[in-house]
Amino acid sequence: MPEILSLRDPFGNDFTGKGATVALHPVAGDQQGLYRDVYRYFAPVFPDIPPDVLERISDASYDYFQCLLAYDQVIDNPQDERAGEHTIAGFVFHERAVKALASIFPHSSNFWIDFDCIKDEYFSAIEMEKNAASGNVEFNEEYFAKLARRKSIFCLAAVSALSHLSGDFKYQQILGDSIISLHVGFQIFDDIDDFKSDLTIGQRSYVSFLVDRFIDENSLGVGAADILAKHKLLFISGIAAQQLQKARSYFESSYNYVADLPLAEYKGVILENARKADRLIWEIQQSLIKTESKLRLSNKKLNDGEAVVLSGQSIMNAISQGVDFLRSQLNTDNLWSDFLTSAGESTIWVTSYAGYMLSDVEISPPWLIGAYEKLCARVEKGVSFNEQMVQDGDSTSFYVGFSALVKREVSDISMQMWLRHQTEEGGWTTYRDPDALRVKLGLPHDSNVTGWTQPHVCVSAAAAMMAARCCNLSGHIFEKTVRFLLESQLESGEWKSYWWTSDIYATSFALQAICGSGMQRQHNDIGKACSWLTSQQTNDGSWKNPATGSPCPFYTALAMKALLVTNSLKYHHEISKTAKWLLANQMSDGSWRSKHILRIPSPQIVNPEEVKVWRKSSFGVNTLVDSHRRIFTTATVVNCLKSYMISLQESK
Repeated sequence: MPEILSLRDPFGNDFTGKGATVALHPVAGDQQGLYRDVYRYFAPVFPDIPPDVLERISDASYDYFQCLLAYDQVIDNPQDERAGEHTIAGFVFHERAVKALASIFPHSSNFWIDFDCIKDEYFSAIEMEKNAASGNVEFNEEYFAKLARRKSIFCLAAVSALSHLSGDFKYQQILGDSIISLHVGFQIFDDIDDFKSDLTIGQRSYVSFLVDRFIDENSLGVGAADILAKHKLLFISGIAAQQLQKARSYFESSYNYVADLPLAEYKGVILENARKADRLIWEIQQSLIKTESKLRLSNKKLNDGEAVVLSGQSIMNAISQGVDFLRSQLNTDNLWSDFLTSAGESTIWVTSYAGYMLSDVEISPPWLIGAYEKLCARVEKGVSFNEQMVQDGDSTSFYVGFSALVKREVSDISMQMWLRHQTEEGGWTTYRDPDALRVKLGLPHDSNVTGWTQPHVCVSAAAAMMAARCCNLSGHIFEKTVRFLLESQLESGEWKSYWWTSDIYATSFALQAICGSGMQRQHNDIGKACSWLTSQQTNDGSWKNPATGSPCPFYTALAMKALLVTNSLKYHHEISKTAKWLLANQMSDGSWRSKHILRIPSPQIVNPEEVKVWRKSSFGVNTLVDSHRRIFTTATVVNCLKSYMISLQESK
């Protein structure tokens, strides 16, 4: 998995991947680090320069870069109330840098001639930017390339300094061409990342020029001041992806210049940025596909404007339409997909979950059997989120449950894969092998992934339900898991969810497991859990998603199912009110809407409550992810409504 990037998309996502935090903006990340480390990167081809001199000139270069940043702040936004502070800071950094350079290079050194030429080009870049901002020039690709080169010109000072210090100039042209190409790629990152902030202060960039041209050519009528609309068009038009592809080409050129030189660390930096460009292009494409899929779904309620009558027929109609929707959403591989993340969309986990939810209530049409057969062909290397990820306990639990209900048996191999995730204490982990997980996530071998490899209550609750529901999986496995769950129950009655935005998930599956096995009379705390659930129900019969504050069909169905299996007669009023709400909120295509219900903490986070800010995003960690295809939610509601129908029939 790639590094976390800071680029935001027009749909409210952060384009982020898992790993070490590295901001896309060059000021905050790559460029700043490059000015500090470039001397070390290039040192292998200048072996005669003493390490202490390299360190001194590196510090001087970094100070000069900080000076330029401070002055850029003033030039870009002279009305900023901190402009005076930036000016003073720039002066301090400039004075310190020049003093250090003067102690290294005598006044007679030709380095100062090179340095003056470099400064002249940099100042001409500032003039070019002003002309572009005023609209006095056509901001075409040729103009951008010239401007980007001149804005990056100070990186040549490092090459010049090393060449003059060593007296060896044979690498000057090659290194200069390479580092300039690298910086032009950075400039493209910068222009995309700062698109909105640049427009806010009236600074034009090549990408903003391209967006304006796209608006004119397509007669879109977007106002000059409509920055948000322009930001959306940056991505929807394909301009962002095209420019990132150009950035990648610059990185490739940068690498090719030095391919034969012994500069492993520097070449690693170039390759890292090329991978970032690739990842960002992929994330943009996936976000657009996700948006298109969401637009194809209905946002009109099936019973819009009509009173909902709760009857056996209305419930069966809702179930039938929900099943039809799920069938229509099977992809060409006869599987379901949902939950777009940095690992891609889930297929194996989602299909296992939805398949279990349907077969659990005896909805097993031939096409569902076909989906199961396709699923079996995908899990030879382990049951996981999708084929790109390593095996996880939650996916395996639902696959085992689906297998048990469809085949009435579970293979020995599946059982062995599943049982690997149970700990001695009885809890179940999501990921059992930390080393394999680190490799898949692209993390250093000593990275902390305890958060993802510890036993999770929500995963354990689902595993317990499978053991209780599937006759050949009960016994010692189930009893150990129940002990773990009872020890994990909070005083207020609920169980904590790790991967979900509400504790309703873990609480529902824990209750379903314990009560479904007929053990509720042995455990007094079951009533406490139900009291907690009913206390969370709103007046209209729904349960809310804490992440959004709005009623949530997914959590509503899970809460209702838990009350059904615990004591349907005792909670008849709450259940019937919930069933009516679910019918009233079915969409015209048979689905139920779902927002951000899945959460992905950073791998080292043991307690998700420690995360202060959750981003609503498909990419990265400490994020909230939506069931954008509505598979998870619709399958859960269908299961719940069918369980309700069965309960009504049994009570007659």
